[in-house]
Amino acid sequence: MVVIAGGLALFLAGMAMAGVWSGLAGWRESALLQDRLAKLDDPHFDAAIVFVGDSTLGNAIDARLFGELSGQPAVNLALNAPFGFLGTANIIERAAAHRSVRTVVVFQAVDMMARSASRLGDLRTRPTSSFGAADWLELLRSYFDWRIIQETAVGLWRTARGIDRPRALVDDYVEQSANPRTTELDIARLRREPLVPASVDGSAVADFGMVAAACRRHGLRCLYVHGPLYEAVCAASRPYIDRVNRIVAAGGLEVVREAPVCLPRSKVGDTVDHYRPGLKREGTTTYFGLLAPYLAEG
Repeated sequence: MVVIAGGLALFLAGMAMAGVWSGLAGWRESALLQDRLAKLDDPHFDAAIVFVGDSTLGNAIDARLFGELSGQPAVNLALNAPFGFLGTANIIERAAAHRSVRTVVVFQAVDMMARSASRLGDLRTRPTSSFGAADWLELLRSYFDWRIIQETAVGLWRTARGIDRPRALVDDYVEQSANPRTTELDIARLRREPLVPASVDGSAVADFGMVAAACRRHGLRCLYVHGPLYEAVCAASRPYIDRVNRIVAAGGLEVVREAPVCLPRSKVGDTVDHYRPGLKREGTTTYFGLLAPYLAEG
């Protein structure tokens, strides 16, 4: 019985992994990752400023406009929060192979250091040529997730029925989910349980250390900036933000202390830390204003 159960678990995990890698499950995230890797592999890559981070970055920064404002070519390599700090570190490692890169802007959600570590984010962004047997086993184990298994099954059904998917990326990022009710529930939760200094997760701090190590190893100038946040939550989170800033500074990154940008409710998108669709230009100009003095110092 144990052997049968173990075999079934391995089969389901393998099914889920195949589903993600083929785009049947988590297809938007898979398309996002492939798009970012394609940018890094482009033989014409010439960015001097590289943005790395999560969905707060993806919804806030138009790299082309930022490049025009700064006078330096820029690229947005935003993934999303499940890739974690290790995913960010691996993208920095890949970007460092390009001699054009002078500045890396690590642009993360305010609550990133309150999230637990993401081993899967590391494995999905690291070249498989560096994998050992333990990595492959860990990768397979990470995919034993009922949500991913279900998505894979649904993806197979949709493919068999010939049902087309909408575009994975819109305006250089994953399209937001228009669900105001979800946003209100998110706001209510954070008002009940605001971010406090004790919210910092030790495993996230350890993973951030890998981001700092990547910057040091390649001699890159790395700035750290918090993504936007709904103003009511922003104000309540200040002691937590101050602690995160101290951790970041101790790691050797330059902290853009004027961030986060605290958003009025009218500018909040599908989560408390996303600009709503249509405000990416505003987000870019606002964050350029915060980053410009630091870029000038470099």
